[in-house]
Amino acid sequence: MPRAMAVLGACLLWPSMAVAQEDPPDDYAEGFHIPDVTYPALAERGAADEFFLPEGWKQVQRLLGDLDRDGREDMVLLFRMASAANVVKQPAMGEETFDTNPWMLVVALKDADGAYRRVVADHALIPRPEDPFLVDPLPEGALSLGARGVLKLRLDWFRSMGGWTSWSNTFTFRYQDGCMRLIGFDRSEVARNTGETGDVSINYLTGKGWERAGNFEEKKPQKQKAFRLKKNPVVCLEAVGNGLEFQPAR
Repeated sequence: MPRAMAVLGACLLWPSMAVAQEDPPDDYAEGFHIPDVTYPALAERGAADEFFLPEGWKQVQRLLGDLDRDGREDMVLLFRMASAANVVKQPAMGEETFDTNPWMLVVALKDADGAYRRVVADHALIPRPEDPFLVDPLPEGALSLGARGVLKLRLDWFRSMGGWTSWSNTFTFRYQDGCMRLIGFDRSEVARNTGETGDVSINYLTGKGWERAGNFEEKKPQKQKAFRLKKNPVVCLEAVGNGLEFQPAR
């Protein structure tokens, strides 16, 4: 299981269900190297989305909506580096090449003068691909913007080799307290070999949540247990870190 996020501590909401699966061959990692990248500094203000797009990157998605509830249309931009140097050859198994180009999530608010002001430029929440046996963590519709300026991001962990446990982490953000604040978190986890399941849902605005554990082979309904967070810090998007490794504490 991934490590707990330092901001929220190390007390996990559920036990690890990870069970060993067939591992890659011992010589797989020989010659396999993830190139180093330098993340560019983005413009602080601009008249349109292209003002924030750095050279050597491509825009994958643009979402428009009123994030700060001032009646103006703000932007959420998803960028990905487009460097051929980051498409590496695999030493064995699977596809011949593996794209390690990193992602960047940008949020810009529209000011009264019509210009956009960048408030987020994050390349950690959506982790850079570094494991060829981990499927694309961004499923279709993974990034969405609700009518009330609520931003949602879903990340999936599924290994084709090296582990049976899979999970989905869904983050809900809202512009509040001067940042894109984490207001909700949902996780659904399953051990594909044993059928064990674990779910958790947290509302950071109320400091309340629920969790449940079960087995998808059992027909009886799973019991849900409510809890209240002992600490409920304001966590901004940039403080979450790697979204696949995030595990909240209570």
